[in-house]
Amino acid sequence: MTKQILDWYMDAEKELRLVEEDIQQAQTVHDSVLGSMTEHPYILHTIRLEGMDPKLIGLLCEKRKKLKALRWQAEEFLAKVEDPYMGTAIRLRYIKGFSWQQVADEMSGNSEESIKKMVYRYLKKMDKGGNPL
Repeated sequence: MTKQILDWYMDAEKELRLVEEDIQQAQTVHDSVLGSMTEHPYILHTIRLEGMDPKLIGLLCEKRKKLKALRWQAEEFLAKVEDPYMGTAIRLRYIKGFSWQQVADEMSGNSEESIKKMVYRYLKKMDKGGNPL
């Protein structure tokens, strides 16, 4: 589950930005209706209505909450990683979106394959309930 959350992190960040934009754009709904006065002379005129679509705002806010929770889970996991080398490799790959080659270049000292294997083994160990040390 840990690896899956980390895999989803970048996509969740992108979707969160889009949901935030949608919330801002969905704030106001505009419409107009025809109406008249209740008494004589009954003149027909246009009445403008503005307001929020509560269903849409509710759905978008719920989605935003779930995406923020996913982001929080990933950050909580990373906060528990006490090995600075492993924490840096995981952050570069899953949070910053670096390719494995870029992670290896940044970390210097290990090849792309060795860092990839170390991270995968570490995440597999964590998924089995291992100690994040």
